[in-house]
Amino acid sequence: MNLARASFPVKAADADKIKYGRTLVIAGSRNVYGACFFAAKSALMSGAGMIKIVTHINNRLPLTRDLPEAMFSFYKCFVSRKAVCKSLNWADSVVIGPGLSAGLMAKRLMATAIEYIKDGSVLIIDADAINILSADGALFERLVSAVKDKGLSAVITPHKGELGRLKKALKIVDLDDDEAAAYIYNIYGIAVVRKGGPTVSFADKAYVNTTGNEGMATAGSGDVLSGILGGMLHRVGNKDLSEGIALSVFIHGLCGDLAASKRNSMAVTATDIMNEIPAALDCVEKA
Repeated sequence: MNLARASFPVKAADADKIKYGRTLVIAGSRNVYGACFFAAKSALMSGAGMIKIVTHINNRLPLTRDLPEAMFSFYKCFVSRKAVCKSLNWADSVVIGPGLSAGLMAKRLMATAIEYIKDGSVLIIDADAINILSADGALFERLVSAVKDKGLSAVITPHKGELGRLKKALKIVDLDDDEAAAYIYNIYGIAVVRKGGPTVSFADKAYVNTTGNEGMATAGSGDVLSGILGGMLHRVGNKDLSEGIALSVFIHGLCGDLAASKRNSMAVTATDIMNEIPAALDCVEKA
């Protein structure tokens, strides 16, 4: 808790929405809405000043109803590279992957994000976007080049299955999950949040998270984490990316603990976890 409090980015009295950052969420697909919603709303609740969402047109009605604070860019049969590039140039942090699918449009979005993300932005790669990287070695190399040559700050957030596929693609299946995560950061410069019990993050420093519980093993929980990372990292990552990641993971786990304190852990949902973000932020700020 002391580390979390020391890293916590408190809003100044003269704050404005631009100062506290613009988060772009590239998520959801034709038949998947929830992942996009959880990631975007969690980013907004974690302190992002502005939110913009790039998603399939099928998600238009529920998103405009459930998240009126957001801006939107919808696609249907094809993705407008010009529109996506405009959104990438606007954003201070980018979350890509929750519910995105692994289809052609998703691959194009992933490639465009890597190539055109604004200098100084943070790229949070989750869920389907991790699987796209595992299946496309050339795209993974483009990400590595952006990290090493352009100074991109990139974070991947794999659960065990996603990390297993990436290990196979990188031919490091002989390493255990923590060794593999450390290897990915040390060799490729991509920070890793290895989700599990407990979650461990690897960047310049490695942190074992001390919050969270078994109730968080539920659909959508990881989407909430990616949103928290998106809302927090562009504000703390320029100081110390590893501490910013650790803070985000700590807050996510604390949300799960607060949710489990109110109901049996078997009954905890992603909605419960997300709804505890204000209380978790309050706990850290006042610690």
